Amino acid sequence: MNSRLEGKKVLFLTWPFYQYPNKIKNTLEKQGAIVDMYLSAPTTNFLQVRFLEKFESLKRTYFCDIIKNIRKKNYDYVFVINAAVFPEYFLKEMASICDKSNKILYSWDSIKVYPKALQLHKYFDCIYSFDSEDVKKYKQMSFLPLFYYEDLCKTDTKKCCEYDFSFVGFGHTERYKFINCIKQFAEENGYSYYFKLYLPSKLHFIRGKYFKKIFSEASINDFIYKSVSHETIGNITRNSKIIVDIELSTQSGLTMRTIETHGMHKKLVTTNAFVKQYDFYNSNNILIVDRENPVIPNSFVESEYVELPKSLYDKYTLTNWIKTIFEMEEKNEN
Repeated sequence: MNSRLEGKKVLFLTWPFYQYPNKIKNTLEKQGAIVDMYLSAPTTNFLQVRFLEKFESLKRTYFCDIIKNIRKKNYDYVFVINAAVFPEYFLKEMASICDKSNKILYSWDSIKVYPKALQLHKYFDCIYSFDSEDVKKYKQMSFLPLFYYEDLCKTDTKKCCEYDFSFVGFGHTERYKFINCIKQFAEENGYSYYFKLYLPSKLHFIRGKYFKKIFSEASINDFIYKSVSHETIGNITRNSKIIVDIELSTQSGLTMRTIETHGMHKKLVTTNAFVKQYDFYNSNNILIVDRENPVIPNSFVESEYVELPKSLYDKYTLTNWIKTIFEMEEKNEN
């Protein structure tokens, strides 16, 4: 195997974000790496993670155990996604132990979301970000968009779709209002849709509706309270003509949903105007709308997806994302 990672030992530190950590780990291993992966929390359950955040002693025990484990290893690379989700004392100790390793950081969130990330950059040799505006502002960062996982995005582009629109995701305030606007448009025009907004518990809904007043017009049945598997979301997307996307107002980087929609050869309605800067942008396939007053022409809904050059799909695969990160690291090292 002709790979930069063949036989290399990689310490992979990341947040527990759906099934992406395992997908990334598996792809690293397919490229020949020997990978030890640790998450930023000992559980992927949202409520359990929030519970642990309130007890520093439990968190410290977890990270001390990781430190004990990595002291026994000599890693060629340390690869971290979102340093800000790890305590600084842990990253400092990790950097000291792995002083001869090449330490790579990928920022999967904007600095506006995690401003403390800037003070953690000193522990890394190479820093990449999905946010083009952050890269313009902070010269130590290099730009690299997100990816799609190849197996998830295998789809028959000629297959008839069950839904004209779909969205499955976390039900924060901006999304709830926006999705309701799209739902109203679909119902008025006879378009089918599948919209599921997720909250970790009904307590989140009660707090949002009666205390924070952010869901004042919502009912408890407007949300689901059990997370949907990545495979299920993939199946819904494959059976949809148009995917709906609304990014956080604090970010300019494209969401994972945007990249996966591209990889699945699906049309996209998004509030992120920065998508125009990307090489796969095509106005036939991607419609940019206002988050407060989305306007969707019927012609966009009823026209077909326009196929792009194969190279534009290959470029955004997870396999190529990994290769790009470590090739860029090698150039920076030299």
